[in-house]
Amino acid sequence: MSNLVVNSATLTCSNGTGPCTMSVSSGTVTGVSNNAATIMSNTTSNISGFIMCTSMGNPAVASASGVPQSCSPQLAAPWSPGKSQITISGNSALDSSSTLSCSYGGTISVTNAGESTITLN
Repeated sequence: MSNLVVNSATLTCSNGTGPCTMSVSSGTVTGVSNNAATIMSNTTSNISGFIMCTSMGNPAVASASGVPQSCSPQLAAPWSPGKSQITISGNSALDSSSTLSCSYGGTISVTNAGESTITLN
């Protein structure tokens, strides 16, 4: 089982040096006090960065010979898989078992969904 991901959820990246707090400005769900995320919550306005990036796939890190550089995720695809049975503003809801790929090679995952009262099967 997983939880519905909402505004203020905590995320990590496999190539980041620290966590990030998710920002979701729309997507209301009855019974949830924070805005709920969808699989399309995959922009830099939703995910600001993970302090420093360690991926050699990041041109800034590669040009610095592997020295970690400021994290600016490159997010080209939606979160996957999401919960297609639940839609918010026409998009599948984001659950805590979903992941998101960074074009620089990292995998972003949810470490704290921000919502514990709504579980998704």
